[in-house]
Amino acid sequence: MNLFNLFTLLLYNAQYKLKVRLYLAFKQSIQTLQWGRDLKCHSSRFLSESLGISRDTVEKSYQQLEHEGWLYRIKGKGTFIKVNAQ
Repeated sequence: MNLFNLFTLLLYNAQYKLKVRLYLAFKQSIQTLQWGRDLKCHSSRFLSESLGISRDTVEKSYQQLEHEGWLYRIKGKGTFIKVNAQ
């Protein structure tokens, strides 16, 4: 994932809360295959520090995408994009 692209996407849709903007940015990145398939996502700690946002905000966005079937998590390994997400 390109952090510059993610940060740029966060600037759009300013009428939404940051959690929603982050969720939309992740989803758009997945849908346009900017991350590819079966690619490991950055950790919530790394993203929160890199983007200057709360880790809880990143976690809530990841949880929503996992609930919708876009991501899956393996405890101790990380968060990944599902192969059949599209």
